[in-house]
Amino acid sequence: MATPFISRQPNITSYYVAPIQLAIGVPEEIIFTLKTADQMLKAVQLAFSQNTKFINPQTDAAILERFAYDIDP
Repeated sequence: MATPFISRQPNITSYYVAPIQLAIGVPEEIIFTLKTADQMLKAVQLAFSQNTKFINPQTDAAILERFAYDIDP
């Protein structure tokens, strides 16, 4: 004889613990410097021909993470 399914699901939200906030915040000067460097890099890349391909580690990491962890359609 099969075991009947539980008619009511347990409340798992009562066990939820919020993630810990980072202890070290990134200074605004560093964020500004990184954004400025990114803008300069994009401007320089426009000087190259359209056939030139650049490796962007952030874009590559995002693509690989989406490939590994994203839900398939």
